[in-house]
Amino acid sequence: MPPAPRGLGVDGMSQNKDDLKEEDFEVHVFATTDEDGYSDGLEPAGEPDTETPVPPAKTSTGLIRFALLGLLLVLVIFMIHRLWGAQIARYYLNEPSLEAQFAPIDPLVYSEVVDGWSAAYNTLNASRARQSAATDQKDKAQTGVTVLEKALKLTEQDLASSIEGKDQAQRALEEADQRVATLSQSDLPARLQQAKVQVEADQGRLQARQADLDAARADFKQMEQTVEQLGRATEAAVAAMEASEAALAAASSAGRMIAENEGEESENSSLLARLTFNLFSESQPQISGAERSVEIASEALATGEAKLVEASEIEAEHEEKYNAAKAELDKATAHMNDLQKQVNRLQKDQKAAAKALKAAQAAHQAASDDLQQKKLVNQQAITKLAEAREALNVAKSKYDVVSDEVAAAQESFDVAAAELSALRKRRARRNAVVLAEVNAAFSDMLREKLGISATTDPTSDRFALPSEVLFSSGAADLGAEGRKELDQMAAVLKQTIKTIPADVDWVLRVDGHTDDKPFSSNSGFRDNWQLSQARSLAVVKYLISQHKIAPQHLAANGFGQYQPIRPVKSEADLAINRRIELFLTPK
Repeated sequence: MPPAPRGLGVDGMSQNKDDLKEEDFEVHVFATTDEDGYSDGLEPAGEPDTETPVPPAKTSTGLIRFALLGLLLVLVIFMIHRLWGAQIARYYLNEPSLEAQFAPIDPLVYSEVVDGWSAAYNTLNASRARQSAATDQKDKAQTGVTVLEKALKLTEQDLASSIEGKDQAQRALEEADQRVATLSQSDLPARLQQAKVQVEADQGRLQARQADLDAARADFKQMEQTVEQLGRATEAAVAAMEASEAALAAASSAGRMIAENEGEESENSSLLARLTFNLFSESQPQISGAERSVEIASEALATGEAKLVEASEIEAEHEEKYNAAKAELDKATAHMNDLQKQVNRLQKDQKAAAKALKAAQAAHQAASDDLQQKKLVNQQAITKLAEAREALNVAKSKYDVVSDEVAAAQESFDVAAAELSALRKRRARRNAVVLAEVNAAFSDMLREKLGISATTDPTSDRFALPSEVLFSSGAADLGAEGRKELDQMAAVLKQTIKTIPADVDWVLRVDGHTDDKPFSSNSGFRDNWQLSQARSLAVVKYLISQHKIAPQHLAANGFGQYQPIRPVKSEADLAINRRIELFLTPK
């Protein structure tokens, strides 16, 4: 069975409050609220109207004000009377007649109304299910949009980072390219070539100086050899001259010796004199020639020595020039070597710059490719987000359409629920009236059948059997006398059931009540409440098992000692409060 519609009790019962007394019913509260949190048909209570006391008039102005207030109060009362009168008139005009209210409801009409309510309820539930699905779809689409918006934000950040990376790569590429260009424009190779030319020229000059020096040295050596030869010739001439002079000196010495020895052998003396003369005669030209040779040799030696000095000076000059040329060559070579080192560093830098340029080009290309990829991803994210937003708009539109369907279904359901509620109220009022009459007749028949002594309150609509008639003290087992009483009651009940219209849904309530005496722990029950429930249940089960009363028309209730008929002042009051009450009531 579907749940009851909003604003309608589960059992659909409603009674006129003028027919009820506080001591005649138990309250079953079914509380429902509308969307605003207020019970159906109720509005939030406002502040109670308060009337500001009017101070006593002390002047004519006060009297006028009092009169105006009185007139205003009369007008307000008049308007309220008009409004209330109109409401009351509309109520009585729209309210069906008393005869119509208590007329039997056509089962076919009631079934059609229930079917209409069920159809409206099912339609409403289906609409709400579609609304729930549309809500889920809308929420899912909204979640998708949110996720894609975050993803787009991330892709935009990545794109900005890639743009910055490409710019950095571009700057690095330009710097590397500029570095390569700067290094390629260096004049070091040209300067090195010039230095090499200079070194070659200096080497040529040095070689020339070396040749000049070698020639000077050869001349000097030759001159030195010549001087040595002249020296040796001079020495030979001097030796010859000295030999001639020695011979001459010997001859002179011999002549003197001859002169000194004139007295000696004349033959030897004359021979010696001739030898001396011959030797002198021969030595004199030799001496003259030797002297001339010595003179010539000395002159030649002097000339050779002068030329040797000149050759030495020439050699020294050429050596100085050679050393100067060598110094220039060493300087040029050092300059060339320094330039060579610079060129080597330049070439190394050029290689490094070329390598850096190549790396910068690769990085720039990679950054460009990455940027293109990021642009593609960003565009895809934009497209997906646009599609998701379009899907969200579609989901929102679908949700709006379904919400309109729910509103229309709710309106139709409210109309069907109101119609069903009205029928149920009519049925409940009719059932209450019919069962009140049937229950009164049932109670009268029981009093007549069982005797007035069995009732505790002849004016009550509930028939009460004293517990002592049915049960032993503290027990819930029916005694023999109790079963007889129930047999008679069941016979009356079966006759009464035949008088209940078929469209009236009824139940026989069997309520157990006890006194408030302390409970004995040996009875098998925890308290009086459990005892009262067990006794009412024993009666119900007896009626079912022995008299075939349908279980759906029976209700067993236990109230313990909490609903006494009389305040306890005596044992008689206790006995009256111990009872089993029977009465027919709408289900």
